[in-house]
Amino acid sequence: MKFLPKNRSVRVVFITTFLASVFFVLYVLFALYVLPDIVKSYLERKAGELIGGEVHVGMVETQPFALALTVRDFSVANKTVKLTWDSLYVNTRLSSIPMRSIRLDELRVHSLNIALEFDEKSSLSQFDSAKEAFLAQANEPFYIEHFIIQSGTLEILDKRNKNEQPIVIKPIKPISLKKFSKQYSPDGDLEFDLNGAFFRWNPSKREMEVRRLDILQFSDFYERHLPFVLQNGTLDLRTVYRLVEEPKLGFELENAKLVLNNPTLLADSSKFAMKASSIQFGTLQFSTLKRTISTDNIILDSVNANYSFIKVPMQPPPELFEFIRHNDWLIKIDSIQTKQASIKLVDSVAAPAVAYNLNVERLLLTDIANHADNPVHVHLLSLLNGSAELDLQGELHLFPLQANGTLNIKDFPLIDLQSYLTQATWLTLRQGLANGTFDMRWDPATDTLLFSGDMEIDSLRLLGRDNNNLVGMQQVGIKGLDAMFAPNPHLQISTANVQAPVMYLTRLANSTANFSQIMKQKSKSGADMPWDIKQINFSRGTIYLTDRNPATPFSQRMTAVHGSMRNSNLSLQGKMGGYAPFSMNGLVKLSGKHPQINLKAESANQDLVDFSPYSGRYAGYRISKGQMALQVDYKVQNNKVHGKNHIIIQHLTFGEKVESPDATNMPVRLGAALLSDKDGVIDLDIAIEGDLDDPEFSVGGLIWKIIKNLLGKAVSAPFKSLMSLVGSNSDPENIVFAPGSGYLGQEQIEVLKNLSQALIQRPQLQVDVRGNADSITDGNVLKEAQLLGTLTRNMPAGSKWTAASVKKPPLRDALFAHYRQVEKKDLNLGDANEDQLVQTSEQVWNELLIKQKLPDNALSNLARTRSQNIKRELINVNATLGDRIFVVDDGNLSQPVANLKIREY
Repeated sequence: MKFLPKNRSVRVVFITTFLASVFFVLYVLFALYVLPDIVKSYLERKAGELIGGEVHVGMVETQPFALALTVRDFSVANKTVKLTWDSLYVNTRLSSIPMRSIRLDELRVHSLNIALEFDEKSSLSQFDSAKEAFLAQANEPFYIEHFIIQSGTLEILDKRNKNEQPIVIKPIKPISLKKFSKQYSPDGDLEFDLNGAFFRWNPSKREMEVRRLDILQFSDFYERHLPFVLQNGTLDLRTVYRLVEEPKLGFELENAKLVLNNPTLLADSSKFAMKASSIQFGTLQFSTLKRTISTDNIILDSVNANYSFIKVPMQPPPELFEFIRHNDWLIKIDSIQTKQASIKLVDSVAAPAVAYNLNVERLLLTDIANHADNPVHVHLLSLLNGSAELDLQGELHLFPLQANGTLNIKDFPLIDLQSYLTQATWLTLRQGLANGTFDMRWDPATDTLLFSGDMEIDSLRLLGRDNNNLVGMQQVGIKGLDAMFAPNPHLQISTANVQAPVMYLTRLANSTANFSQIMKQKSKSGADMPWDIKQINFSRGTIYLTDRNPATPFSQRMTAVHGSMRNSNLSLQGKMGGYAPFSMNGLVKLSGKHPQINLKAESANQDLVDFSPYSGRYAGYRISKGQMALQVDYKVQNNKVHGKNHIIIQHLTFGEKVESPDATNMPVRLGAALLSDKDGVIDLDIAIEGDLDDPEFSVGGLIWKIIKNLLGKAVSAPFKSLMSLVGSNSDPENIVFAPGSGYLGQEQIEVLKNLSQALIQRPQLQVDVRGNADSITDGNVLKEAQLLGTLTRNMPAGSKWTAASVKKPPLRDALFAHYRQVEKKDLNLGDANEDQLVQTSEQVWNELLIKQKLPDNALSNLARTRSQNIKRELINVNATLGDRIFVVDDGNLSQPVANLKIREY
């Protein structure tokens, strides 16, 4: 050929290049125009042979330079199977040619749709035949680097069961199989990476193994069939499977080993959530034909569960409850147990919400079957909130859903219950540990939660509204506790043994009691939980009484308090101030709308010095000495108070004076002395009535008001009060004397005798006697006596002379003689008759009487004589009164009476 180069070497290169170019052109032409038809024809024939149905291939496109082809609009169908896809892309490796095996870099399918329809004439054997034919054709090994199902659906319909709904699977994410390979043997394994998970399948042995499979790949299935949502996690499975078709299409797993890694389960995400490092199923059996699931054991490792309930008693997640009740699958699990579990229960009923954290040491559920009469046995052993030990053993009945069992709890911190107190009270739980054993019964269908059993509370301490101490108890032993939380809540306790209780009763500065500020204002729709304690026993108790109203706060301590309350009958004893005995007995009902009280109490030997803050405020004096005994009888019905108080006070002695704006201006010391008997005893009977609904009502205020009235009456008429002791109505405050006389008449002497007897009964009283004289009435009498003394100086002794005696001889003659001597005047009475002489004697007497001059101390001596004579008469009755009767020499000269004044000793 002339066009060939002459040089041999160049000619060889030229011819080789030319042939290669021709071959390349032919290859391209073949790949572009011939090969598509060959592949299309081959697919239609082979697919028809394998499936036994009509096959359609829309188009085959080749890419000769990439060794790739695309099959579009493929469909194959027979009576059982219908398979279609929009496009199938295949990218072949060059190494497939020399290795005489199928080696693909990529196999990608778009819109793969598979529909399986079974009826009485259908059989799975045709799939087995197709599979065997395929394996026989592909007995050489093959390898696919990346097999992707981009999108598609799988629908299975079994017409042999008219009630059977079609199974439809719509993958949410593309399915990616990497390193998909088959070994040389027809019985070899298929291994590939399925969306990041390892997958091994032996079709001949019907064995399947998967590791690290993302659970979300099946979200479409479990969202429609399971009562919870699997939010994340991976799956490990190793099993032998079996496909069955009689009496309908079914799928079974035998001796499966299943592990869920790091799953998160949600059942109504606002209420229940659970995480675990793994959920390990033992030997799992599964059959869609028999609709059974069974396993010998499930182990939950490192569980973290949260459940929030908004109702008491707790309701199970509604989806789970409906799944258990209505599911026609038979589920049987021999046991479920946990390792390193933590459970958090949140009670959203309380405000703020209460959280209970369970660090589970052991949770074991056995004999679980949803369609069986036998109950599920439950054993929970856990730490509650990091410290309390909880042991729950019982039975769970699924149909109808209810539970019963025994709960043992040890060292439960009561402060975890603070939210429940906060809703209705101002109480603060500062400390306290509870231990108890309870029988429980729970029936969600009837909303019933029952507790019964015994418990002990140690080191209980409650604070009031202002975080001040309110109640403390060393130990409370509760026997026969019976509580229902719904639908008719109530609390009953047979016996409560309270050891070493400490109670702080405080009257605050605003005049309210600390215990009256426990309860918060309740809503109109709120209902109290009825409660009843049959018997309460107290021992070694202490009660602190405090009143912050006086300027100097009052405090008192009651110790050795012991007693009981049985069926509302109270019997209580103790010691006031650590030594003075007291007791209370009667009926006390605090439950119900209004308290009902019929209570008697008494105390003895109570020192009054502790009450100095009250006496200083209201009486104006502190108490330096005194004792009190008390007997009270109170009845409270419909908030009406009727009280009787018998108060006995001994040797009341007031001390220093206290400046107080509330102090009375009455002489309380005198009044107390007047009310005291000869032994220094004040014996009072005081009755009070009032209304607890009246904000101004105060028992102490009423008693003080009555005592003040008694004191007022005593000091306003002290002698009448004193003389009443001896049954006399006389008033010896003023002793009237005859003008000019210091001598007592018989009537006055009798009055003074009675006064002396009365003073003997009131030894703490003193009497000041103040003698007085009148300068006119007493002075005239003294002047007459003085003038008569002058006139009768030389008269015979033994005669009784008066002013009338001067009208007759011989005293008239002495009068005229004295007049002539003193006045130096002659009376010229030589011819006077008797009438003239009498008239003249009266004139002379009066003239001389006017001119009489008394000694300076005459009237004061008379006043002193009168007071001394009174004292003498009082002492004559009882000489012991000598140091209690005082003559006071500061009388006045304007009244002819002596004044007596009582004062305290």
